[in-house]
Amino acid sequence: IADLDIQKPWQAEGAGFVVQALNTTAGVAGPLLDQFFVRTDMTRHAIVATKAVTQVLAHFVKIVFWSVPVVAAAGVKALPPWWLILGAVPLSMLGTTLGGMVLQRMSDVNFKRWMRYIVTAIGAVMLMKAAGWL
Repeated sequence: IADLDIQKPWQAEGAGFVVQALNTTAGVAGPLLDQFFVRTDMTRHAIVATKAVTQVLAHFVKIVFWSVPVVAAAGVKALPPWWLILGAVPLSMLGTTLGGMVLQRMSDVNFKRWMRYIVTAIGAVMLMKAAGWL
């Protein structure tokens, strides 16, 4: 991969544009975003905080982008049931709490090492799916 670093001039803007476009249209762009953080000198806490903000904003854009046409075309009944949305809130809070505990136990070096492994594994699975092997 190229020398991607979210802290380099214009890379943050470029990453933001490409990641948001992919996230809105394809639904997922986290593994691509991760590539911009692997080689930074940011701490694991700074990486997680920055990615958390990007994910909140990306999810908000997706909700507006996709919900407005769905409601306009099919009405409110086409949206997920209220109990599903209500259940997602405490589960996301639990995930944040447990993730914070794991983050505290890791060093910055191990965090970036595991981030590389996970991104590589996700990429390999996606390539295998694209090739029709999975």
